[in-house]
Amino acid sequence: MTAPCMPLEPGFGRVLIHARGRMTPPECGFWQRLRFALRECGLELVLLAHHRANAPMDVPLLRAFNGLDAVPPGGGTGQALAPDDDPEALGLLARERMWRGPERDAPHRDRRRRALCHFRDFYTAVLKTAEPVLTLIWNGHHAQEMILASLCRTAACPVGYVERGPFQGTLHLDPVGILGGSSVAGRSDWEWATPETAVHWQRVMAQAQMAYRHSGGTWWEQPPSRGAAALRRSLQVPEGAKVLFFAGQVDADTQNLLYAPEYADNRDAFAGFCEALRGRDGVFVLGKHHPHSVRAPADYQAVVGRQGVWVTDVSVADCLAVADRAAAVNSTVLYEALMLGTPVLAMGRGLLHGKRIAYEPTDRATLHTAVSEWLAAEDQAERERRWLDFGAYLLAHALYAMAPPESAAGLRNAAALATDLAGMVRRNSAAPVFGRLPAGPDLRAFSGLVPAGDGYWTTRAQEIELFLARVSNAPHSSAASGAGG
Repeated sequence: MTAPCMPLEPGFGRVLIHARGRMTPPECGFWQRLRFALRECGLELVLLAHHRANAPMDVPLLRAFNGLDAVPPGGGTGQALAPDDDPEALGLLARERMWRGPERDAPHRDRRRRALCHFRDFYTAVLKTAEPVLTLIWNGHHAQEMILASLCRTAACPVGYVERGPFQGTLHLDPVGILGGSSVAGRSDWEWATPETAVHWQRVMAQAQMAYRHSGGTWWEQPPSRGAAALRRSLQVPEGAKVLFFAGQVDADTQNLLYAPEYADNRDAFAGFCEALRGRDGVFVLGKHHPHSVRAPADYQAVVGRQGVWVTDVSVADCLAVADRAAAVNSTVLYEALMLGTPVLAMGRGLLHGKRIAYEPTDRATLHTAVSEWLAAEDQAERERRWLDFGAYLLAHALYAMAPPESAAGLRNAAALATDLAGMVRRNSAAPVFGRLPAGPDLRAFSGLVPAGDGYWTTRAQEIELFLARVSNAPHSSAASGAGG
């Protein structure tokens, strides 16, 4: 959708964000607010995304294909193939296989090799056009995103990473990576700048906890609530048994693929979980299917057998309401359980790693011991105290509400994110040098690259011309000093 265009401010540095998500109206609203807030800091926002804006949004936006297999044969910029013996290309192809499976045959492999060249040329053209002073990449673990990050490093353009936050409706910003690879995950402790700051954000965290207990907000769509009592009756939980809730995840997800090395997939993790429970009396396993999982629920039910049940038609809120304990590899459901004071078992590496908040096995061999400690939960009061302090720290330093300010319940929002991005720009003392990037076609060379029969991409040429008109024709500074205070 289009809207009247506010010109890019001359002399302002650009922040380029490679976004994921479907560009829903709430997402568009957030990016719009971020653009306005960045302008107050002497910066402008430029977006790359996989989808069109689905609401009026006055932010320069250019679409990029999502994955190597999405690029039409030939790539639109010649027939170049990434060298078959190049270590970087081999690593990128291996990453694509991790996400989307192996190549069907030699022509499919060649098509992926051409797609690597496409993304190298496309992102080079984007960077030379926009000349950002900072690039943010959503996720960063897909082959094309890794290409963009590599090009930014070549040009000495600083890179940061964003991802969905642990609380529904939040965005996580990190200078190093996401999830288990973030700077927050790499530390076992955290420090507050002042006691007063800690007290303020602990109060905000308490408000967020109360809001969650009232609303039960979660990231993904859910079936209607039945209520805890009705669910417990329908499950026929034995009298006095502890309900152990296991939250399923999709297999093709960064959490599972990169930050759960002990398990082949989510079903394998669930099998390890159930094995660690064998022979224990007084427990009932309640597993819940992820709404976007493509694996058959029967595969999980076969694993749990008579230990419990695997459900598809029950909401996360109802599962948590009946749960005495909650477990997952590294699902955001763990954070929701913590908001309810429920002891959690984290079987993978995430933001909670090493914080003495979740019960965590160090590897598969220690899972049985970790489960025993989790069931006993003898130190749960101390873990809950640490969670409330760490949750407050996340809200103060790494998370931003994507909702409008009036709905953000005191959380930091687009304005705070703009201030923090301006700080990242100021800390980069040297200006990016995009002349270091390889020679290649300009953006117009990609105008005719439209998948056959795909009406969603028929406006590609007009989209590129509009992007060029807004971004390349506006005088600007590509120096880090272009950001205001």
